[in-house]
Amino acid sequence: MNVSLNYFYRTHKETNLCVMKLPYILAAGILATGVLSCSDDEYPTSCRLNRSTSEGNTKMQAYYDGSQRLQRIVVYNDETQVIDQDFRVYRNGDGNIDSTYCYNASGELIAKYRMLYNIDDEIGRIDLLADLDSDGDFEVTEHFEILYEGGEVSEIRKFNLFDVQTGTYTFEWQDGNVTQFNNNGPTLELDYDNKLNLYTGIGKDVLFLNPQLMPIIMSKNNPMEVIQHDASGSLEFTLTIVYEYNEHDLPSQSTANLDGNTTVTYYDYDCD
Repeated sequence: MNVSLNYFYRTHKETNLCVMKLPYILAAGILATGVLSCSDDEYPTSCRLNRSTSEGNTKMQAYYDGSQRLQRIVVYNDETQVIDQDFRVYRNGDGNIDSTYCYNASGELIAKYRMLYNIDDEIGRIDLLADLDSDGDFEVTEHFEILYEGGEVSEIRKFNLFDVQTGTYTFEWQDGNVTQFNNNGPTLELDYDNKLNLYTGIGKDVLFLNPQLMPIIMSKNNPMEVIQHDASGSLEFTLTIVYEYNEHDLPSQSTANLDGNTTVTYYDYDCD
């Protein structure tokens, strides 16, 4: 059994579109509040996550533009090493992400994500567009509304094609980390190390395609323990992660343990 950090996350079962299957919580969309990048004063790093591998197989590969901003993420099938999903990031004249396109293994465009900004230059809404009739016309099939409190994401509301709310995701923060996350019913409790989040160099402009994937990549540190309870409060599982770090204080290796099943993943970075 291959244990990964998103093993316990629920994905969009309503559509078979470009659902995030990134083994270690990469989501190619946007979190526009305070991008953590190589220029960040509190957590400076000149490194950007390049690739993650497990058992000799590539799990994901990230690509950047000339300004070291995320441009593309490719997700591979663990066993066949064939591309599962290919995310392309497009930016507007201000450098903000305008949209993200997702292609399948055949290179066919299967989903678009469109980002709309609020007056504070934060992402206020994300539209998911799909070609439901296979006629080349992409239409909004669902959307997410993002609420902020104190500069952090506090709640995400999900709406279907008919503008009916179908999901609510809430976040509690402490010292820059999401310590509790209500996943539209189930609740996660998270504890962290004191090292740089391995996605820091990518920047926090890589999210929202799947709100369930957000707590870990948004946090400034790396999760060491994740506990999930169901909607009634019963324990569903406990996931533990142990890290080894490189000279930049970024994880070079993680060992995830879930119910006695372990997966060791290695992380490669491009550093200036």
